[in-house]
Amino acid sequence: MMVIRNQLSGKYFIALEEEADNDATILLITPAGLVKRLEKRLFGRPAFVDPQDPACSEILTEAQFNKYEEYLDTFRPRN
Repeated sequence: MMVIRNQLSGKYFIALEEEADNDATILLITPAGLVKRLEKRLFGRPAFVDPQDPACSEILTEAQFNKYEEYLDTFRPRN
């Protein structure tokens, strides 16, 4: 999972797409659990974290984890 920290608030967001140099925005899950496209200039450098790591729950909200699971479910094959 890729996370990125807002420079102003210090809160972490989950990135749903890789950063592309030519894009000024990035698709993220906010601490409130909303999916939004925000300007990359508002954030620091991305970091990769293991969502199973207990330290992850210290920087991300339950709403973010829930939305991330919903997002992953859209890619899982259905029987």
